Amino acid sequence: MEKKRVGIITLHNWFNYGSMLQSYAGQKNIEALGYECELIDFRHPRVDNNRSYKLYKPSEEDAEIAKRFRGELVRRKAAFESWLPLYNLSPRLYSSEEELKGNKDYDIYATGSDQIWNVNFRMASSAYFLAFTDSHNKVALASSIGRCKWEMLGNYAQHIEKFRQVYIREQAGADYLSEHLPHMKDRIGVMLDPTLLVSREDWEAVARESSFGECSRGDYIACYATLDEEMEHMLPMLEKLHRLTGLKVALFGMMQPRFADYIENVVDVGPREWLSLIANASFVLTHSFHGTAFSLKFQRPFITYNDNLENPRKEGILKKFGLLGRIAHQANEIEEIYKTAIDFETVGKYMKVDIEESRDKLRRALDGCR
Repeated sequence: MEKKRVGIITLHNWFNYGSMLQSYAGQKNIEALGYECELIDFRHPRVDNNRSYKLYKPSEEDAEIAKRFRGELVRRKAAFESWLPLYNLSPRLYSSEEELKGNKDYDIYATGSDQIWNVNFRMASSAYFLAFTDSHNKVALASSIGRCKWEMLGNYAQHIEKFRQVYIREQAGADYLSEHLPHMKDRIGVMLDPTLLVSREDWEAVARESSFGECSRGDYIACYATLDEEMEHMLPMLEKLHRLTGLKVALFGMMQPRFADYIENVVDVGPREWLSLIANASFVLTHSFHGTAFSLKFQRPFITYNDNLENPRKEGILKKFGLLGRIAHQANEIEEIYKTAIDFETVGKYMKVDIEESRDKLRRALDGCR
């Protein structure tokens, strides 16, 4: 019997750790169910990968920093580019929504994951709502709407209504959609981020392919951040963790380096190196959803920084596993959280159940497409 072909559209070509990891995972999860799967090679015109090798602002001071890390920046860009061959991409590259229109290459069309339904995002597109195809077989797999309000998201309601099944990554997002599209309530549910459905062993195998080589468990704090503003808030927390543990810090992510005697700026980090740094850390401090998710996957003790605004992405995953207490808003909360051990055995049991449920939802969503 000929395998059904699934085309999945997501932000696969954005040099962002979470986006590239979830793109790879989404494809692997679909293939594991016996389907052929291609990532539809849609290159959003607003995707800008310059940050992967031009991090620093054009001030005189930042130009000196860029010069200092020139070799590392070149290696980082290469590390991101080396991830792309892991994808099974569509033969055609699409550079606009117009070029996608009328696509009939697949039996099933899927969209997800990460924040591709966050229409406040600069890369928002009707393509991620599968507006380009008139297929009746459309499914959303762990898409996230972030903090979107209906004033914006409602503009895409006509496209959402044409989905056979919609799975949102966060419960709050699924509830929000159900509230505004009550006639779709029986077609809206929740599914774990695709990265969590890939086994820990498989991710560790990918991490071993990093430029760091066979990296054993290290005595360091992994600090992953993407935004300079967030990093400024995290620095007092990081200093506090350093004093509590006596450990050096491996600092990595898409932001400016920070200089202190306990910080090592690890700039030449692609997705494989990112996995290795999380997997082998003694402790993790992050403000990222995927930094949190992989700390759970690799069972590394962690603290997640959150601002005082509601953040359903980070709060949702931690609430699911009974770990809301791992969120810190300021440095004076760090010591108590650090001293509280995580019962990873119990978390693992909860996670195993949710992973099996999500895999079953994925199977039923795809098998239900005629």
